[in-house]
Amino acid sequence: MGQELAASQLALAVRGAANSENPELQRRAGMLPDLLRFAPPRPATTLGELSSPATVRPWQARDWSPSFPGSDRLTFSAAPALDAWRSAAFAFGSHGSVGSNAWAVDPTRSASGGSMLAVDAHFRLTSPAPLWLVHIQISNDRGDEGPFVAGAALPGVPGVAYGFHRDLAWSPAASYFDVADVYVERLDPSATAVEFRDGLVPIVSRKETIVVADAVDIVVDVRVVPHHGPVVPVLVNHQVAPLQPDVGALSVRWSGLEPMRDLEASLGMLAAKGVEQALSQVGFSPSSVRSVVVADQDEVLYVAPTLVPQRDDRASAWDAATYEGRLPCFALPGDGSAEWVGKLARTTIPVLQRPASGYVVTANADPVGGTLDNDPSNDVASDGARTFFSCSFDAGFRQGRIEDRLKSATEPLTLAEAASIQGDVRSDLASRLVPFLMDAVKRVQRERDEPGTFPLLSDLATSERFVSSSPDGWIDLLGSWEAEAGFEMRTGVTSADLSLTVDARDALASRAALLFHAWLVRLLHGVFADEMEAVGLGMQGLYAVSEGLPVRSLLHLLETPAESLASYDVQLRDSLLWEEMTTEKVESRDERLVTAWLDAMGWLGDHLGDDQDRWRWGLLHTVRLSPPDPTMGLLSIPPESDLTFPNGFPRPGGLFTVDTSAFSMARVDGSDAPRFDFSEGAALRFAVRFANQGPEATVALAGGQIADPARAHFRDGAEYW
Repeated sequence: MGQELAASQLALAVRGAANSENPELQRRAGMLPDLLRFAPPRPATTLGELSSPATVRPWQARDWSPSFPGSDRLTFSAAPALDAWRSAAFAFGSHGSVGSNAWAVDPTRSASGGSMLAVDAHFRLTSPAPLWLVHIQISNDRGDEGPFVAGAALPGVPGVAYGFHRDLAWSPAASYFDVADVYVERLDPSATAVEFRDGLVPIVSRKETIVVADAVDIVVDVRVVPHHGPVVPVLVNHQVAPLQPDVGALSVRWSGLEPMRDLEASLGMLAAKGVEQALSQVGFSPSSVRSVVVADQDEVLYVAPTLVPQRDDRASAWDAATYEGRLPCFALPGDGSAEWVGKLARTTIPVLQRPASGYVVTANADPVGGTLDNDPSNDVASDGARTFFSCSFDAGFRQGRIEDRLKSATEPLTLAEAASIQGDVRSDLASRLVPFLMDAVKRVQRERDEPGTFPLLSDLATSERFVSSSPDGWIDLLGSWEAEAGFEMRTGVTSADLSLTVDARDALASRAALLFHAWLVRLLHGVFADEMEAVGLGMQGLYAVSEGLPVRSLLHLLETPAESLASYDVQLRDSLLWEEMTTEKVESRDERLVTAWLDAMGWLGDHLGDDQDRWRWGLLHTVRLSPPDPTMGLLSIPPESDLTFPNGFPRPGGLFTVDTSAFSMARVDGSDAPRFDFSEGAALRFAVRFANQGPEATVALAGGQIADPARAHFRDGAEYW
């Protein structure tokens, strides 16, 4: 829900720039296609692409209501709900990293002669752990061994979520399909009914009691639009406020409110005798959010039976060139013109069995490539039916990197090599961005040595800040990071006592990782903050849509031919987004790139001191397994009082790495002390291979099996993890 509201708010605010009294903002009125990107930076898919986009658009007559319908009321009705959603997301540490890496290889790529499955399950990293290791062995009274199953379960939920037995291994994976819509409802004068098609539909109201231990029960008035779903409440002084006819309301329709078969599918895995049986009996069970990767002795499978609604074509009446119209990832009108008309046909369910490549990979990226052209509205399935899965999937870096590792493997994989892939910390993002920075530095140097070569860089090239910053050292550092460390992001400190490592490669990868992330934070702020402040949203307006959105937009600005950008300016010969709105001088992309690096160097120097050898990623990129309830502080791993790890354990990796360890960019703007700690990641790393003697598995759990700090097994998995 929050993303739909945030995307709608962003689109409305940017479109309002055309009517702004600020001439600089008016110049940027067409910038929305450069800010709100649907295409992933790395086009990694599981199945390949759907058939070619339809050449005939049935809605080209434009008989739908105006862009972002209900916009006159949306801003008022959405703002309280969006603020509440942001507060909840920050309180629970969620910023978009919850997902999974799941992949499997068939016997042709496995050293054991049987298939292999590996998964990293991404959750908020808590203590107690969000998953529980389980092992069930059934024997009869004669001692004969019967069925067994081992794996990890969600506490209190029946079944084994991630597991294996003699015949099968399985892992669920988040599909990221769009299975919910937010509707902007128009109310009648009494605020007791909504306008729908040619009439009014009464709002249903019911009382819901929330029992609170040792306190007074909370009674909530839940209002429901019968054909959509619950009305998003507006709270005033912790009470649900009355509906206002002039403001309208928001309702939410979600497929998860309908009966699903997730539990049946989970339990079915316990008895399935192989991939074929898993597919026929379990694979097509309707699910709210699930896809699944399965392996047996001989083959592997990916299937995504998520119940995706089939929407009225008018819900996706979108012009990708002008960014006008409707998409389900925006708030939709509740007047009956954007309704669900069924569910996508079973023939559209993404399935990959017996892949020619010998492997299946899913890491929350677009499984069928529907967003690769930046238009999620124009795809059709093999049967000719128009399909819409989602506007935005993961950026694709994790999935692409896993595929790179599998493709480049020269020998069949072992469990140890599977663990190496799970712990991969190469930054494909850095490999894309660093060359632009290096080229920009070289051009500033050339302007310094040959004045007039790049006039827009004159002030920067002659500035004391640049001249005294030893730019040749930056070039050497960044070049060595690629050549000697492959853009890996290492801690640079020991895991025993945080002392600096002496290994030159580790130190290089650590210093470069820290500088890269500090630079990226400052660069994103330097490029987008002025426009976002001018439209009244600030940088949080971008991050609320997706924490990865500014990175998508940045790569788009850098890698797309400038004249093709929506924000292209003839005089600047580049996007206006590079130019700072609040200054008299004209800034360029090279100036923004290099200034951000100088800012990052100063930022780190102010907080870490002048000895750059001590600038190590692992001192700031840390994790603490915290209890869900702050009052349970004794459960923290490491505890707050830990003298060796006062800020948490040092961790390698970073933004978009396979070893998921992304800090919240929304919390780091460069104005405060550097904060790169993270709270979401691989709560479970699990791999299993099949061999003639039976399955063999490895597992790493973030934390321990016992929620008692005094017990030996309270945290014995944390260090290994």
